[in-house]
Amino acid sequence: MGVGTPEVKELDQLNRRLTQAYEREDVATLRQLLANAHIHNNVFGSKLTKGEFLKDIESGVLEFVSCETPFIEWHREGNIAIATGNTHVHLFDNVSDAC
Repeated sequence: MGVGTPEVKELDQLNRRLTQAYEREDVATLRQLLANAHIHNNVFGSKLTKGEFLKDIESGVLEFVSCETPFIEWHREGNIAIATGNTHVHLFDNVSDAC
C-alpha cells in the first residue's frame, strides 16, 4: 500500500484511535475496535481473550501509561490489513507490580 494513499490514511487514523483508547483505558472504544477473536499476548507470557483483557483494564489490573506506534508499514492480503513496525507500550500490571 502506498504511503499517503486514502487507504493508508484511514488505517493510520484507526491505529491512532486504538492507541489513544489504550492510553485512556477507553474500554468501550477498545471493545468496538478489537476483533471478537482478539488474543492479547502480554510480556508476562499470559494469553488473554478479548473479554479477559478488557476486564483486566476495567478492574485496574492493567494500567496503560503510554502506547505509541512510531513506525508502521501497512500490507494487504485480500480484505485483511497487516501492520508491521514498532509499538512502544508502557503499562503497569497491578497484580505483580511490574511494568
